[in-house]
Amino acid sequence: MRHKTLINKRLFYAVIIFAVFFLNFCKSEKQEAKTTDILSRRQFISILIDIHIADALLNKEGLFDSKLTHPDSMSFYNYIFIKHNTSRQIFYNTLYFYLEDMNKFSEIQAIVIDSLTKKYELLDSLEKISLKQQDLWDMKRNWSLPEDGVTNSLPFKIKIQKHGTYRLSAKIISYPDDMSKDLSLKIIATYSDSTFDVREEKARTKDAVWRDYNVIINTNPSKRLEYIEGEVLYHATTTTYMHLQVSEIMLTFAEPEKDTVSNSIDSLKVPQ
Repeated sequence: MRHKTLINKRLFYAVIIFAVFFLNFCKSEKQEAKTTDILSRRQFISILIDIHIADALLNKEGLFDSKLTHPDSMSFYNYIFIKHNTSRQIFYNTLYFYLEDMNKFSEIQAIVIDSLTKKYELLDSLEKISLKQQDLWDMKRNWSLPEDGVTNSLPFKIKIQKHGTYRLSAKIISYPDDMSKDLSLKIIATYSDSTFDVREEKARTKDAVWRDYNVIINTNPSKRLEYIEGEVLYHATTTTYMHLQVSEIMLTFAEPEKDTVSNSIDSLKVPQ
């Protein structure tokens, strides 16, 4: 509760600073606006939310991007206007329109703060879920070929019935004389009815550069899961020689807290 209160206070002051700055700015830049030059209330709220999120990502103390005043600038705000199919001037017109009536703007401000608070709470929920990930890899994590097998594909097979998200990841470096064909990471969810889902991530070869690879599969909850299996270095059967290294192999499992996340997502809809 204390954490939520602090968020609300910070967002409140942030929105106030934002409003005061633009009130002064818009007065100096005011143009006569037609009704068609005013955004809908819903779109205006969505843009304000995106602006505050952009500022948070940029880790700025203030809410104003100085590049906003430059028409040719490719700032975060410009991208937001493009995303919402509007212009900087129409946004100014709308902001000034609502700032003329502080009661209306206060209502919008309350919606923006509430939405941002819920978004932050959702992020907190997702972070907690990520902390609950399990690493199921039970073999050594670092391999060198051909020392550990001339054409070893590093197969794995785990009997497990938990539905959720499985992620196979590794760092791979392949040398110029490597003869791997169709090299990839492969993960398979095998079900009790003998059906299966397969996901692959192709791996670049022969460039002698360490690269990160990962492949993710979401199991089908309507079926009974039997195994999670696959190969870290899946390759064509015609491969005759492999010269590469693999490190930091991980096979993680995450079971989302569906109720918590779905309820939070549903609550993020922008009011009419």
